[in-house]
Amino acid sequence: MAMATILFTSLLLFALTGFNERAVLAQESKLDVLTSFLKQKSVSPEAIPLIVQHLKNSRADYYLGALVTWAKTDFPDLHDDWKTESTSLKLGVVHSVLFFIYELPSPLRSQKSLEILDELSKCEFVSFHLSQMASLFVDEESLKRRAFQLMGAAGSEERVRGVLMICGLASSNESVMEKCEKTLLRDKNSNVRNTILYSLPPLNGATIDLQKKVTSLHLHALIYDANRDVRENAGRHLLSYANAGNLSEKAVAQKSSFY
Repeated sequence: MAMATILFTSLLLFALTGFNERAVLAQESKLDVLTSFLKQKSVSPEAIPLIVQHLKNSRADYYLGALVTWAKTDFPDLHDDWKTESTSLKLGVVHSVLFFIYELPSPLRSQKSLEILDELSKCEFVSFHLSQMASLFVDEESLKRRAFQLMGAAGSEERVRGVLMICGLASSNESVMEKCEKTLLRDKNSNVRNTILYSLPPLNGATIDLQKKVTSLHLHALIYDANRDVRENAGRHLLSYANAGNLSEKAVAQKSSFY
């Protein structure tokens, strides 16, 4: 009986040891893939080892959660120069978060991604870039619903986040274009209005109708916006479009319905 118990215990320990070794190998393999992914995204060679080492040290089964916590707590295990001066590390974290988001099962990806965007809302740099890329990993209806909620929020920072999340889809979604248009005309915060101008879809390859709409919005901001920064931003966009040959005569000649 005693011998049987010893044998069973030994076999159990052997099985657990094998499981742990396989788990470690799987984690190391995943971090190797992450490293390759970050290199493909041209993340700084100095930043990549810091990100990978943090994930190794975290001993977390859920790397995405570990990254979100790390960013939310302002990278407490790093020296101050990396935390405050280096955007390369934060850009690496953005791409790392994207890497692990893509690994989420499709049915869960949209909801979990929106939760992560909310969690990281106070991490200005990370939030800015992830919000712009939200359409890559959140389904359009869920994204539109959440972005429209944010664009109606009392705080201007939340409204900016909503604009970043959705206005890039204005070229393919009429209700999004209408929402961006109304917000540009009515929002009292110049940062929100500037963000809309920044986030509107590019004119390269755009249809004449889209060219007319986007050009009209920039012309209106250039002529009528009360804020100098917004007017100058609109002017820079129009000049850029003209220099790139993306302004057709029809688009320029189109009178805005706002005038």
